[in-house]
Amino acid sequence: MVYSINKKTHTQIFLVAVAIYLLVSVIVSPDDPSVVRGLESKNESPGEDGRGLSNDRNPHKEWCPDARCSNSPMCSPCNRRFLFIVATGRSGSTTLLDMFNSLPGVRLAGENWGELNIAADLASNLHQGWFVNDAYGRGPFKHNPIPKQSMACVHQHLVHALNPPSEWMQHFAHKPVGEYDSSTILGIKTIRIQDKEWTPKEAAAYFMENFPCSRFIVNIRQDSHAQTKSMIRAFHSNNYTQTFERVERANQFLMEFTNKLSPNTAMLLELDEWKSNVTPLNRVLTWLGFRGCSFSDVVHENRNDYELDDKTLQLGDTCEYPFLQ
Repeated sequence: MVYSINKKTHTQIFLVAVAIYLLVSVIVSPDDPSVVRGLESKNESPGEDGRGLSNDRNPHKEWCPDARCSNSPMCSPCNRRFLFIVATGRSGSTTLLDMFNSLPGVRLAGENWGELNIAADLASNLHQGWFVNDAYGRGPFKHNPIPKQSMACVHQHLVHALNPPSEWMQHFAHKPVGEYDSSTILGIKTIRIQDKEWTPKEAAAYFMENFPCSRFIVNIRQDSHAQTKSMIRAFHSNNYTQTFERVERANQFLMEFTNKLSPNTAMLLELDEWKSNVTPLNRVLTWLGFRGCSFSDVVHENRNDYELDDKTLQLGDTCEYPFLQ
């Protein structure tokens, strides 16, 4: 049997479809955070929602309660959570990397020759004039308005590229990388942010603009003389005075950097307090929001310059971060 639909019937069907769509739009409102968050978690591009939303919604208030999120159709900068280990050289940073990388739902990468220092120039370059956020319809700087914090997704994608999932996942998993990593807490360890020619205030501003939903474990070594000797031995430097002064400047920079961030965002550690006592590191786990987690021992990486520790990390059978989804 062949059915025919005349023009009037076709119009009626179309109007009914529109009415159903509008009804569903009212019932399932995009203003409902649970709906928006559920949709955003399926994005393939880190930080981008692609749904035309312009708001200041923070989907991860438990991780970054003080974050300022300028969401736009171009980028939702608070969609992804980050954990950075920022330290000076020969201060136990590789030990911290390995220990906190063992947490469920966390993936941290090691050094990258200061890639974020270079990326920060990309951000500051646009702010040298009147380029960002303004529209120029004519002339050599012609462009449409650039939404606030839209460049954050560029910097976040850089960290994702520096810290990708396993090779197996990249090639054989049945889902896009962005979707696979949508709930992963990503991060890197770096001993180089203090090497850039900027102030602690400028460094903190860069991270808060481009990684607003972040936590920072900042690690220094109060015994600058011991640290200097370790650096000279490991890096084959012969100038003690110059190395000592560089260590002192680096430690001061990181202490000021920590002070520019909120207590919910950054925690300062000192090597001599935790190298033989795991309690300060377990306090960090509580501060981060992990539950049922406790380090049983300190795993010492790079002891005696570059020796690796063969101890197995134990976090407890009930260790979890309850807000991973």
